[in-house]
Amino acid sequence: MKPFSVFRNMSVLIVEDDIQSAQHLYESMEKLFFEVSLAHDGEKGLELFYEKKPDLLLVDIMMPKMSGFELIRTIRQHDKDIRIVVVTAHSTKDFLMEAIPLKLEKYLVKPIGFEDFLNLFQTLADELAGQYPQKIKLKSGAEICWFEKSVDYQEVRYNLTKSEFKLIQLLLSQKNHIVSKESIESCLYYGGSMSDSSLKGLINKLRQKIGKTAIESHSGYGYKILTA
Repeated sequence: MKPFSVFRNMSVLIVEDDIQSAQHLYESMEKLFFEVSLAHDGEKGLELFYEKKPDLLLVDIMMPKMSGFELIRTIRQHDKDIRIVVVTAHSTKDFLMEAIPLKLEKYLVKPIGFEDFLNLFQTLADELAGQYPQKIKLKSGAEICWFEKSVDYQEVRYNLTKSEFKLIQLLLSQKNHIVSKESIESCLYYGGSMSDSSLKGLINKLRQKIGKTAIESHSGYGYKILTA
């Protein structure tokens, strides 16, 4: 696997109020990620988080309207697993103590040097490559191509939508166990409601790509994905 290739189908949200720093980060991220979004304050960052459902966050701490820590605390109420990198001018004990409970991935101290940036994202790429196999085989015979966000099934490759891939991520995180509708709602809609018909529609579309036998329905309980 080429360096940084794990990012090629991932999205990142940058939340940074300093215009020059934000532009520098945006241009750097564009070279690595499929989709890059940018917000200049915490409130807009939260809005884009709900809208874009990014795979990774880069968040400045000192921002107007909503601080980086406030933003991260709010996001952590809905998504405990999204990877978050903090950009800060501080690395004091007080900062570290406040950061620990928020399950942050890494932090970059301003001014950000090229070597620091490169090393951090190389570490992230290595961790991601080690965390997920490139392909995951399901009971139906379909193969999930993790970093391409696609599936090979019956000699056809299907691209997965953001919602489909997030649902597969959730189901595989509890593979061979039932995942409740409430857990799916929280994952896809961050606490919002999802009608039964919308969920069934999403499941049916996904089954067309990965095979009917890949996902079991358990009436009144939820859904279970079956791996090979």
